Amino acid sequence: MSNKDFSWRPTKESERLVENFIERFERRGIYKESLGINFLYDYFCDSYNFWTRSGRELQVVKLVQIIGEPQLRRWDSRYEEYKYSYTEGLLAHSKVPSLLEIKQRLIERSESREIDISEEYERRRFHNKPEGLPHCILSTSLCSPNSNWCSSCTSKIECINELKLRDRRTALKRGYIKL
Repeated sequence: MSNKDFSWRPTKESERLVENFIERFERRGIYKESLGINFLYDYFCDSYNFWTRSGRELQVVKLVQIIGEPQLRRWDSRYEEYKYSYTEGLLAHSKVPSLLEIKQRLIERSESREIDISEEYERRRFHNKPEGLPHCILSTSLCSPNSNWCSSCTSKIECINELKLRDRRTALKRGYIKL
């Protein structure tokens, strides 16, 4: 398969599709601020793999194929064993960067002192619980000095140490490493 470059040009119809996609989650009590990059990345990879799993090449991907109601039902009913392996298909056949690369670009773009609403949601989900630190390692850019959740977290020191190991530049920007 070739390395494809898929692009999207917004239209009135596509904006309506995106609004409907978000509204479906909001009706479930999941608001757009909490649809973080991890979820969206996994969701889009899963959709891509559905459409290419038989080995067919996609020349065009319609937005409705990715965020329409049928894909949401497929997402809800996917088998547990496939939940952690579907990113490979999209990465192998397109120019979409890895999730780690996307997160790094977002961190570089934003001010290091800003609070990301979707990250705050993720920090809150398992705040001060045993699964909190592993969840934050997988779902956030780790400890942030302006986060109320981070400031009161019982794993704050371990999280800062993990940030220093994983991303020294962000740790430096956030004031956790002194030169």
